[in-house]
Order: sequence, then C-alpha cells, then structure tokens
Amino acid sequence: MEMCSVVAISIFHGLCCLGANWFFRKVVAMVSPQLDVTQDGNRFSLKIRNLYLTKESNFSVGEEFEEAHIINGDLMKVLFVKHL
Repeated sequence: MEMCSVVAISIFHGLCCLGANWFFRKVVAMVSPQLDVTQDGNRFSLKIRNLYLTKESNFSVGEEFEEAHIINGDLMKVLFVKHL
C-alpha cells in the first residue's frame, strides 16, 4: 500500500477544475488542506482534510461511480482511467 501527500497548490488547481470560484479556492488553500492518496492494487482512496471539510472518495481505476460534487452537492458520474 502506498501513500503520498499533495501540497495545497494542487488542491487550489484541482478545485478550479471542479468549477470553484477564485474566492472559494483561496479560502480553502489558506486553511492548510491536505490530500492523502492511498493505493491498494487497482483500488484508490482520496481524502481531503482541512479545518472545515473532510471528504473521502474510494474507487477502482476503470470503474464508473457516482460522487457528490464537493462545491454544490450535485451528483456526478466519475471515471478514473490509467494513461500509459
């Protein structure tokens, strides 16, 4: 099992991709968020933690799943694929 942490700047850009506005991204980046990624074979766990939010997603590469949007709570379909 592998685990790594990603710095706040990656979360700032990741929230941009999710459609978060500039102010929200700045506030989240200022509260020292941490992104933990754990891998067990083809199974991944992503956990975002800060003072106001803890969000965990578990998925397998190549399998579609539904997830609540981190900004507005809308359900979205998510598919992670492996690029060669």
